[in-house]
Amino acid sequence: MHRFLIFAAIGILLTACTASAAEGKFVIVAISSVSLEELTAPGLPNISYLIDKGGIGVMNTRPASVRGLSEDIVVTKYSMEGACATIGAGTRTAATTDARKAYNASDIVDNRPVRQLYESLYGQSSRRAEVLHLGMNRIWFINSEAKYKIEPGALGTALRSAGLKTAAVGNSDTHFDPRREATIIAADAVGIIDYGYVGSKLVMRDPEAPYGIRTNSEVLLASYRKAIKNADFMVVDVGDTARAANYARHCIEEQGLRLRRTAIENADYIIGEILKDLDLSKDRIAVVSTNPSAQMIDEHNFLPPIIMAGSGIGQGLLTSGSTRRSGIVTNTDIAASVVDFFGIEAPNSFIGSPVKTTIGTKQDLLQTNQRIILQVQRQPAMRGIAGFLIFYVIVMSFWILQQRNRPAPIAKWLVLLPIALFLSVLWLPAVANLEMTGSIIMLGLMVFVILVSAWFILRSPGKAFGWLCGAVILTVIADMMRGAVLLRDSIMSYSPVDGARYYGIGNEHMGSAISAGVIAAGFLAAVLAERRTLRIISLTALLGLVIVTIGPLGSNAGGAISIAAAVSTGLVLWSGHKIHRKHIILGIASVLIMIGILIGLDQLRPGAAQSHVGRAVHLITTDGFNQALTIIDRKLSMNLMLLKNSAWSKLLITSVAAVIVLLSSRHLNPIGQLRENRHIQAGIIAATIGSIAALIFNDSGVVAAATAFIYIWTAVTLAAMTSSAKLENGERESSLPSPTRASEACPAESAGQS
Repeated sequence: MHRFLIFAAIGILLTACTASAAEGKFVIVAISSVSLEELTAPGLPNISYLIDKGGIGVMNTRPASVRGLSEDIVVTKYSMEGACATIGAGTRTAATTDARKAYNASDIVDNRPVRQLYESLYGQSSRRAEVLHLGMNRIWFINSEAKYKIEPGALGTALRSAGLKTAAVGNSDTHFDPRREATIIAADAVGIIDYGYVGSKLVMRDPEAPYGIRTNSEVLLASYRKAIKNADFMVVDVGDTARAANYARHCIEEQGLRLRRTAIENADYIIGEILKDLDLSKDRIAVVSTNPSAQMIDEHNFLPPIIMAGSGIGQGLLTSGSTRRSGIVTNTDIAASVVDFFGIEAPNSFIGSPVKTTIGTKQDLLQTNQRIILQVQRQPAMRGIAGFLIFYVIVMSFWILQQRNRPAPIAKWLVLLPIALFLSVLWLPAVANLEMTGSIIMLGLMVFVILVSAWFILRSPGKAFGWLCGAVILTVIADMMRGAVLLRDSIMSYSPVDGARYYGIGNEHMGSAISAGVIAAGFLAAVLAERRTLRIISLTALLGLVIVTIGPLGSNAGGAISIAAAVSTGLVLWSGHKIHRKHIILGIASVLIMIGILIGLDQLRPGAAQSHVGRAVHLITTDGFNQALTIIDRKLSMNLMLLKNSAWSKLLITSVAAVIVLLSSRHLNPIGQLRENRHIQAGIIAATIGSIAALIFNDSGVVAAATAFIYIWTAVTLAAMTSSAKLENGERESSLPSPTRASEACPAESAGQS
């Protein structure tokens, strides 16, 4: 009897939990093409209420790309079509203008009833659905050859499979073109939406409005109230903001601003009416600016805002496991938030994480967005740095090869310019947050100050090289321990607009840090007792691995593997051993162990907090070995694309070629110079191994390998110039510490005299 009562109680609790998970309603209000500044302006009482009641953030809406299809077929740029298709699929999805083709089942299109037209397209009954999307089959077709899993309509399918009802109300029609792309958020895989109204009665004539029409608020709200009675999940397209943003491009600036403001005020009124039918203690509402407008893009303001309030959402700034950054989410997080709200298991194709809130204010978000805008404005400078380094490596290498006499003393200092540049790029956000021109000027000044200071203090290029490498790696470690404040605002870093990475260390600085770390360790090994040195290097390497591996700081799996490969190589060589087969096996084993540790750590985290490695393992275990082949193919395709098109690939090829030419020069003989100190030679070999590992184990490994190899070029070039001077003058001159002096020298004197 007691056992029966226990099981009965458990059953009641489970039933109650299930019911509570799906008890509330989730409403998305789509307000296309509205900026953060417009949404947070005074005079919008209902929007302000939601911001105060819940959370606000900006949202990455990076469009998907489909190779092999022209822009005439696929809407490739930031668009409402692609943004809404992405929200509905839970992963980045390409879209055509067919995304607009949603109609009420009772409508007539091409002289045929929509229900009949639907059944002729999909070969199945539309059942009792009130809204039908006739373009979903086309969206499936154009995404069928993608390198990752895309399931258009996955959100609607997941909801309807769980017995929940969907609805869509509203449109962004113009007088000549039906625009119903917001409905694709609620549509399932075959274009079915249970309830709603998207017809022509939703707009009314208004000669002062864009295109002479505006949203008929009475019809929209009546349709909303009718559908919300039966629907669990609903999308409302207010329409006016999209029309105003498109029409404003043809107006003078003042008129365009006025039209946009009027549209946002109308949207605020509609949101207020929607709130009257919701209970935010159990329901949830999301106000989503689906995509940036053309004006926003012109201003480099690529991240539209999102507000979320209601059950499960606290006050503050929005964040998610996808970004791990306060105030920033992605549009793929919306679908994950919806299924999480209803207690439904997310489909395997979803790549987002449920949205949550963190501490922060509206003003904090506005400042963050301004920093991101400045970073986007500076983005061309990153490509400029790669181009400059290509030119610099070619010119300096050619000059050194042509020198038959003692090189000018300044030449060795000029060789250090790339390392001083990397350090300046790291420190720049702490000095000033400027637009592109100002940043370039400031970088030039910082490089000059660093090199001149090194000349005054150290007097030796070799010493300066070691100290600069140490400064780079220490700056990276210290910054990551305090939340990567410098790294995320750096010119040579990831951008929330690109969406490839939002936290931790990116490939540009990761490659630089690996080479800087092991070369600095080589200099350290040259001046300290070996046992003590190996302990320091081992502890520093362990700290680096922890920083780039654990979730809150890094989760850069490729970086962790590359560090393991570089450090294990260096430790073998610094300990006085030659690399034999057993060391190679041990090195491979250490990399495999590192991968195993990463997988193990990921399995302890919830899916939303897992790294790329953890999610990849989950996909492979769920979908089988074919998923592993897909992941490998995608990574190879990424690196091959970068090899063909990226300036970083050209830098990598240029620096590798320059190193090979310098090493093979009999006149310069840099190999002989490097052999004079096995510790630094070991650091350079370890940096080479780390560069190769970075190339292999990262999605954009070309970038990491390029920045890593610049350090190798610098070391080899310094050795070549020193060797050339010794041959010409018959005197012992070294830019690197010699083995006979290593035990006597202090860090500032250990790199020899030039």
